[in-house]
Amino acid sequence: MARLILVCGPTGVGKTNYSLSFSKEIEAIRIAINSWMQTLFAKDMTSLEYDWMIE
Repeated sequence: MARLILVCGPTGVGKTNYSLSFSKEIEAIRIAINSWMQTLFAKDMTSLEYDWMIE
């Protein structure tokens, strides 16, 4: 049976480190918004502007 595990929390609490080790432990596929955002938008970002990121 498939399952989905969401790791949520405030900035800087260790979600990325935890999910990296946990996904290796249970041999899971890890999908992270940080990777998506970097791949999709890093070249277009001239600075970190909240309004630009929300669009």
